Amino acid sequence: MSPLKRLHQALGWCGASEVCDEIHRDYSDLVGRHLGKFITDVRSTRPDVEAEIVAKLTGLSEESLTRLLLAPETTRLLMWPDPARDASTVTEFLLRSVHAEMVREGRVAQPVVEPLWTALGDTLILPGGEVVGGPSIKGVAALDLDSPYALGIDVQGIRFTLTESRAPLAGREREEALAKLSAAIEGIASVSSETSAFVARFTKVLVLLRDDRERVFSSGSCAQYVGRSVLGNPQFSAVDHALVAEGVVHESIHGFLYMHEVQESWVLDDSLYSMRPMIPSPWTGRRLPVRPFLQACFVWYGLFNFWSAAAETGVFGIARALERRQAALCGFLKAPLTQLVEPYAAQVNGDLLDVLEDLQEQVAAKHETVF
Repeated sequence: MSPLKRLHQALGWCGASEVCDEIHRDYSDLVGRHLGKFITDVRSTRPDVEAEIVAKLTGLSEESLTRLLLAPETTRLLMWPDPARDASTVTEFLLRSVHAEMVREGRVAQPVVEPLWTALGDTLILPGGEVVGGPSIKGVAALDLDSPYALGIDVQGIRFTLTESRAPLAGREREEALAKLSAAIEGIASVSSETSAFVARFTKVLVLLRDDRERVFSSGSCAQYVGRSVLGNPQFSAVDHALVAEGVVHESIHGFLYMHEVQESWVLDDSLYSMRPMIPSPWTGRRLPVRPFLQACFVWYGLFNFWSAAAETGVFGIARALERRQAALCGFLKAPLTQLVEPYAAQVNGDLLDVLEDLQEQVAAKHETVF
């Protein structure tokens, strides 16, 4: 059975690690092939630079090489070519990032003469070689609150067009945000060890932002930066750790789906890559482009199952879990999801339509069983 037909099995949070292993392994291999192609291209024009890149990459430990290779900043440069971007930009990024990783893990490296950030943005190397690690929380692969990568994006993880970057979370607000995130990650692990492992695997870096333009809590991610999850304004007093947990799980599911989508197309017509709103979401009422709508169906399915399990454990409070469960449930109890996609069905991967029908039937059956 194709991975696409099995994606939702991972989002039931019960014994579906095989499809997760497959998607992650094949995605890692794909990124590796893109790196190999880039190095080959460099060899044809600058063999000296190619030799330097290969030597430094070979000198990394397996952990650091994986951190660098699957960092969203790296995959964006390797897998989303830009005609306006010179190859030297990618070369410089790789060399600086490798250097930062070597210093981070205590390996002998050339002197550091200017500040270096790891590709994940979780560690700064100062001139002279001092290593300044950012905050870390067990269960989160990497946290980025301060790097230029984090401070130059919006909540969807898309680059600003503005020349100035935002200010990082600091002081009491930073403490509040990190405390809520820590409680959220602990809560996720208490609800489901499988969900916890999924979050750690498919969230390559978690960014916490202060967003003064949108004075609400939000979460976001971007298909061009696979594995980067962004939480906006988690420091607000009205935001509890349950809402932060939902944001973390929500965006990790997107990371999982993005990894699959670069391997197998969900839509068969380039016109559906448009971000023009087309389909009304039965969960929020907002109109969504076709691809984001298809992803939303999987995300809400995963959240429904997560909050169903949370309600049984009482980790986030039974009433709070049931409230969030209802938010995820409501869209599945309305019109058939396949009916909403029908105008675009000829341009959508047929396996997806079968899966959407299955998702809706499973949620309805589970809801009837419980209630």
